Order: sequence, then C-alpha cells, then structure tokens
Amino acid sequence: MRTLSLTLAILASGTAAWASDQPDYGSGDVLHPEYFGGMRFDVGTAPGIKKVTTSRSTDANSNPDPQADGGSNLSPKQGYLAGISVYWDSSLAGGRGWVISPGLFYRDVVGKSSMYRDTFTSAGVELAAGPSYTLGHLNMELQPYVGFGGCNLKQDANFNGYTGTRSTGTGNDLSYGAKFSANWLFQSNSYLGLTAGYERFNAQCKGAYTQTASGLIFDAQKIQVQGQGVMGSVTLGFWF
Repeated sequence: MRTLSLTLAILASGTAAWASDQPDYGSGDVLHPEYFGGMRFDVGTAPGIKKVTTSRSTDANSNPDPQADGGSNLSPKQGYLAGISVYWDSSLAGGRGWVISPGLFYRDVVGKSSMYRDTFTSAGVELAAGPSYTLGHLNMELQPYVGFGGCNLKQDANFNGYTGTRSTGTGNDLSYGAKFSANWLFQSNSYLGLTAGYERFNAQCKGAYTQTASGLIFDAQKIQVQGQGVMGSVTLGFWF
C-alpha cells in the first residue's frame, strides 16, 4: 500500500510538471518555441487569360503586316497553380511578427474567344513577405508578392474552317498580387492552411511564322499576354 501511494505521488507530480510545461493556447503561447520556419506546398486555382495583344507582325517574307496587329479580349478560365517555398515567420513565438517566403511556382491557365483557345503556362521564382500573427493554433499571414519566370503560349485557332495550333518560344512572365492565409498549426510540427488573394500577370512571348496543314497562317509577331483575378490555394507545411 505504501509503495502504491508513493507511485501515485510520483505520477501526480510528473503529470503536474508536464501540464505546467504545456503552452497556453488561449494566451498565444508558441506550440514549438524552437521553430521559426519551414517548408510549404501549395495547390490551387489561378486567374485565366484576359487579353492577348499582338504587335510587330511580319509575313512569310519578313515584311511588316500591320493588319495582324491588335488586341483580343478573351473569356478567362480559371486554371491551376502549384508552388513550393521555404519560409521564416517570427510570429510562431506567439503574437505579431513578420513572414518571408521565397519559392517556386507553376501556372497553367486558359483564355477563350470565338476563334481562339489560348493556353498559357509559366514557371519561375516568387518572393512573398508581410505581417503575420499567431494565436495558439491559428496562424495568419498577409503577404504582397511578386514572381518572375519563363512562359509559353499555345494557341489553338478555328477561323472560317481553317484550324491549327501554334506554340510560342519561351518568353518572360511577371506576376504580382497580395494574398491572405489562415493556417492551423498542429502539435506534430505540421499545418494545413487556406489562401485567397488577387493576382495580375503580364507576359511577353514571341510567335514564329506558322502555316498549318489546313492553310491557317500565323504571322511572326510579338505577343503580350495579360490576366488578373482571384487566386486561391490549399497549403500543407511543416516546421524546420
């Protein structure tokens, strides 16, 4: 009996010590005070192509063809985006802080008109930074961001019975926007989050002179691709 009492006393003392060491989630204490950053993976939707503008058009003999220059408004279709990044967040210690997250992105979006279906893909680097706040399990971030990378435009055309496809060479893509994220932090050094924001992209591509098997002709030209709209993603991350 005396041994049992001693054992219970030791267990009670250990339990009390363990409980006193646990973070007080209601007061905003950190879950893991030794961690201030990690890695995250994002998958979601991105705004589609809204406008394509062609300029400096030339024909098969490299002669200027100004009639082929101009802008086309497209019906943007939401595409998908994916990203991977590392991050450092000083608010993981509880309360207010700052977060910075450099990473890589990939975007695949579409724009349609009565004659064209344009598919725009781009990949590159992105830098996001802004204020953050952590209260217990909940972490929130507001991050303006900018991205730069390479891109490609694939144009599927159907004009008066003439059909064909042209893909441009690699161009340059500039994207920027702002996003808000809410992340739920788990005890296991991982978290899940949702992100919503607004994004613009502006890309420059070059299309070579192309004549398809059906006789459809694409002039050689400079092509500007623009889009804007709402983006959103699901995030899976973990701490270092």
